[in-house]
Amino acid sequence: MYREQLPVALAAVVFMAICAGAGADARAGKEITKDGVPHVMNPAAPSEGSTTLTPKEVWSVGGDDEEDVLLGVVTAIDVDAQGNVYALDMQLSQVHIFDKQGNLVRTIGREGEGPGEFRRANHMFLTPEGNVAVLQQMPGKLVLLTPDGKPAGDFPGPKGGDSGMIAYFEGGRAGDAIVLGTREFARQDASFNITRALLMLSPRGDIRATLFKTTAQRDMASMMNMDEKDMRTMVWAGGKDGRVYTSENFDGYQIKVHSPAGKLERVIEREYAHRQRSKQEMEDNKPRVIMRRNDQRVKPEIKSSTTDRDILRMFPREDGSLWVMSSRGGNDQPKGTMATFDVFDTAGHFVRTVAMQVPGDFDQDEFYIIRDQLVVVRSARSARDAFDGAEDETTTPAADVEPVSVVAYRFDTPTTAARK
Repeated sequence: MYREQLPVALAAVVFMAICAGAGADARAGKEITKDGVPHVMNPAAPSEGSTTLTPKEVWSVGGDDEEDVLLGVVTAIDVDAQGNVYALDMQLSQVHIFDKQGNLVRTIGREGEGPGEFRRANHMFLTPEGNVAVLQQMPGKLVLLTPDGKPAGDFPGPKGGDSGMIAYFEGGRAGDAIVLGTREFARQDASFNITRALLMLSPRGDIRATLFKTTAQRDMASMMNMDEKDMRTMVWAGGKDGRVYTSENFDGYQIKVHSPAGKLERVIEREYAHRQRSKQEMEDNKPRVIMRRNDQRVKPEIKSSTTDRDILRMFPREDGSLWVMSSRGGNDQPKGTMATFDVFDTAGHFVRTVAMQVPGDFDQDEFYIIRDQLVVVRSARSARDAFDGAEDETTTPAADVEPVSVVAYRFDTPTTAARK
C-alpha cells in the first residue's frame, strides 16, 4: 500500500533526531500572525531531511488461513493501554479483540436495535473510561460496550431536530473529549438543508466546541448532479493531549490546531503542488451514492476531481508531533513502502519525512498508527467495495476479492521538543 530491521540503538538515535532539530533557527517554517492566529508557513522541504523505518511484524490473523479468525469488512482499529487491538467488523456487526500476541481474546457486539447492538457501524474507538464506542451512521447513535461485551448504554450525543434526522459519519477521542462528525438533514418545503458539523463533546455529551459547521440547501435536481469536493468529509484527528487537528480544504495543505477547549491555537501550512489523477483514478475515486426516485434506485452524476485531496490522513503522536500523509505520500510510493509521512514538531514546523517500509497495497489496504503499533488491514478497501456492491442493485460486485487480514507491527516512537 501504500529491508532489514534497523538496530535498536540506531533506531532510537534516528527517532531522537526526527523532530528535535538543531535549534529554532534551523527549523523549517516562518511564523506569522493572521487575524490574531499564529500561522506556521512551511516550505516544501523539511529542515531535517528524511529517514526510513522498517517496523517489525509481531502477529497476523485472517487471510487465507481457514482455521484462523473469520473477518468480514474491517472498518476501524483502536489499541488500548495494554496493547490489545480492537477491530470493528462492519459486515459481521462485531468487535474482535486481540491481545499483544494476536490471540483472539473475545468478540463483542452484535447486529440489532437492542442494548449493545448496532447496524452497519463504520467507526469505533475507546472512550476515556475504557469502554468501546461503536458509531452507527444512520440513524446516528454511539453504542457503548464494556471491554467484556456488556451493554453500557448509548452516548448522549446530538439528536436530529423535529423536521429532520441526524447521521454520525465519524467519531473519535481527543483527551477526555468525544469528537463527532455529523450531518443533519432538515426538510424545507420542496428542498432540504444539509448541515455538516464537527463537534467536540464533553464526557456527558455537552457540546464543548463546534470546530466546523456549514449548511447547504439541496433539492432533487441538485442532488442528481454533485461534485466530489463538496461531498468529501474533512480530514481530522484527535490527540491524546486533547487537541484536535482539522484539514477542511480539499485543495489546500492547511491544518488547523484546536486546543482541548476547542479554541483555534494555530494553523500549519506547507508549500505543496496538487497531485494530478489519471482518468482511471478519477473514476475509482468517485463517491458511491445511491438514491431513490419513483421507487427506483438511481445513481446521480458525480463530478470527479482532476487532482487528489492534498491531505489524506493525520496521526497525532503521543510526543506531540503530527504525522501527515499527503496525496503523494500515499499514492506515489515505491514497492515495499506503505506510506511516507510529513512530520511536524509540536510547534508546527516541518522537520522530517518518514517512510514506513512494510508490504502493502495503497489501493486495497488500510492502516492505523496508534502508540507504538502500526496495524494494517489488508484488502480493507476492496472488501468494503465488494460489500457495498453486493447491496447495490445497480453495481456488479467485484470478483476475486482477497480475504481480509489484520497485521500488527511495532516500532520505536520519536521524541520531540517541548511545545511553544
